[in-house]
Amino acid sequence: MSLLKLVPYKETDANFDPIEEARKAFAKTEFSTFALEAYVFGSATSAHFSAASDLDIFVIFESSEDMKRAYNSLGQQLYSEWPIDWVFKEKSVFDQRSEVGGVCYIVKREGVKIK
Repeated sequence: MSLLKLVPYKETDANFDPIEEARKAFAKTEFSTFALEAYVFGSATSAHFSAASDLDIFVIFESSEDMKRAYNSLGQQLYSEWPIDWVFKEKSVFDQRSEVGGVCYIVKREGVKIK
């Protein structure tokens, strides 16, 4: 199965910094004030970022209640002209899974901290 992105192809400016764009997008959210940590990961942190890429932002919360509150606050607001994949995890789950594998493992080792 594949995922079709229904996003117009964008040209990237030579001075465009996807990490800074992710940082700005995160700062616009209501949950930036109560999230414990936030990371950018994926192609935005590598030489593989292209006009067809999205921004992968991983956000860590103290509790599932905070995570639900953050999810409900997203709504339809545009945080960036780039598509964003938000990933939310509780701190206890992140700490446990970051030693095992999967997205938590990748974020811990390759992610760029933006909060």
